[in-house]
Amino acid sequence: MNTASQPDPPLLFIDRDAWSNALGDALTANSVPFVAHKQLFDSDSPDGEWIARVSDEGWIGITRDKNIRRKPNEIAQIRASRAMICVFTSGNLSAAATASTLITALPRIYELWRNPIRPVLYSIHQNATLAMLSLAE
Repeated sequence: MNTASQPDPPLLFIDRDAWSNALGDALTANSVPFVAHKQLFDSDSPDGEWIARVSDEGWIGITRDKNIRRKPNEIAQIRASRAMICVFTSGNLSAAATASTLITALPRIYELWRNPIRPVLYSIHQNATLAMLSLAE
């Protein structure tokens, strides 16, 4: 993947765990380019499929699956990819709060996306700050 050839800003891939109509509406209202999981994958498709697609396309993956970093097969797929994935670590955010938090965090997410060192996994906190998560075994 060559970030120089990617659109600016890159496309967000919204995983099924993060998707809500409120989030889609907020992204559309803010002219944020995105694709929803349901547009490309079946609802029961393995997470490895979207992780690979995010990696191959140079997109930014957004998920609420805070256990993604604890699932051995998924963390192995992330480690083997060139993906940038951001995960909401607060499981109690409403759909509206998730949308607001993501919109607020986007400038920092885009800034971090410009770093070509991947794979990388970030947590998105309720206050819209980001923190790098370990991909170590």
